[in-house]
Amino acid sequence: MFSQLNCVSKLVPAGLLALACCLPVNPQEIPVRLSEASDTARMEEARRRAAQEELRRLHEKMEHFVRAWNDFIREYSERGTFNIRKARAINQAWRKLEREESWPRN
Repeated sequence: MFSQLNCVSKLVPAGLLALACCLPVNPQEIPVRLSEASDTARMEEARRRAAQEELRRLHEKMEHFVRAWNDFIREYSERGTFNIRKARAINQAWRKLEREESWPRN
């Protein structure tokens, strides 16, 4: 048997031999391991998408706050008046931003 392995090792790189030794002997185990790998890949993909969605929501709420702030400042600068509705819109946008899950907490 050693002579057979020695003969094979001349034809096949050592890394492939090591990989072949680790493969299951039972061919029925192979699909299970492949499905576990695909489940892991799906879970990682789902986590990545969830993180992207969370980041998108945070950016959306930040942009809403910035627009409300800019509207308030523009009117205050141009007219010199304090628009209470726009101040409330800023407050509301800020509170929505703070309630976002990805907002940093103390």
